[in-house]
Amino acid sequence: MKPPESALAAGTPADSDATHDADALTAVYRMISEWFLYPEEIDPLTLTDEAVRDVLVDAEAIGTETVVHLREFRAGYDSVAVEDYLALLELNPRCPLYLGSYQFDEPTTCAAAGVSDRNQYMIEIGNIFKHFGLEIGAEMPDFLPAVVEFLALTAGARGDDAALRLRFIERMIWPGVRLFAQKLATEDTPYSHLAEALSDCLRHEAGDLPEPEPKGQGAKSELIQIEGVTANG
Repeated sequence: MKPPESALAAGTPADSDATHDADALTAVYRMISEWFLYPEEIDPLTLTDEAVRDVLVDAEAIGTETVVHLREFRAGYDSVAVEDYLALLELNPRCPLYLGSYQFDEPTTCAAAGVSDRNQYMIEIGNIFKHFGLEIGAEMPDFLPAVVEFLALTAGARGDDAALRLRFIERMIWPGVRLFAQKLATEDTPYSHLAEALSDCLRHEAGDLPEPEPKGQGAKSELIQIEGVTANG
């Protein structure tokens, strides 16, 4: 993704505390997005002692628990085999990286797929990305690393865009992230710490949010319905 141009405020400087907070969130979100990738796709520089120290400093602005979760993930990461990652997160996984899979039943036919709640959810995420001037590429819009990268790129949003971004977090991202984190908590994996660090970041932005109920019991995201809205309109 490329950084959005119209979503970030220009002109009047932001309050220094708000700027520091946005910078910290950007750094932590970016690292979480990177660390959730397939191991062979991760930039090895993000795993160095120096990079980890830097992101832990940024995480202090979010909270002590976030620092602990990130440190625990990195401490356990080197013991994760590629086969374990695939079985856990990617190939017929126990904990898929697609947020909609925790909230919507998979359609049983091709015809149903086009009009399913899951499809509408992904369309709305795509609309949000476009609103902020971003394109996701080949992945599905609800792919967690892409969603978290979006959060990193838009952490400095202002005004109406900041309000839209906050609604996006509350209604469309939080339910899937928390259900994903709950599922990971049943596994013996450092990725559980990474999901909890992400949850901390979302709480830091949106305040205390209710834990969602499992799929089929009211966990569906509330769509924002912004189709047709432009970043400047």
